[in-house]
Amino acid sequence: MILAVGNSGAYEFEAFRAVVDALERRGSGAMFFKQDRCLDGESLRYEARNDHDAFSVRIDGTWHDIDSFSGIWLLKPHLPKTLLEFKPADKRWFIDRQFAVMRRTLWSLYPHKRWLSDPFAMDRAENKIVQLHAARRVGLQIPDTVVTSDPDEVRAFAASHPAGIVVKPLVVVPMLAIMVSGLVFRTVSL
Repeated sequence: MILAVGNSGAYEFEAFRAVVDALERRGSGAMFFKQDRCLDGESLRYEARNDHDAFSVRIDGTWHDIDSFSGIWLLKPHLPKTLLEFKPADKRWFIDRQFAVMRRTLWSLYPHKRWLSDPFAMDRAENKIVQLHAARRVGLQIPDTVVTSDPDEVRAFAASHPAGIVVKPLVVVPMLAIMVSGLVFRTVSL
């Protein structure tokens, strides 16, 4: 049995149904944990009691021990709209971070499981600095690049490239906005 971790959107559910159909033809199956339904009964749980600990998932009202799944399929889960639009807005980052750590714990406790889209490999592959480093190592040409938190370095870099520069975030934050020093920075997924 495989555990799929994703969202209840039609696109992901259609992909999940196709995989389930193929698995059932082979005498196996899959269950779909929809993280965006975390306020409606779907949840992850870790508990430690006495000399035992367990990580489990509740799907359609029933708890399942993660150990009972032979593999895990990660479908880039996200929070429900209610939490993505949580008020006050400056608490959204905290909420998103808690769920992200819970998912990373799942990855960390079960590296021996078969992973479809290994989350650690995906995390490394999505890191722009790691991408640039790998491209340079294999001999690909990359444009002049600076990644910094120093505004003066950014200004100097821009001044040294009069034709213009491209600015990209290191990571696209899965929230509608982040409050930083009283300013709202909007993010857009591409």
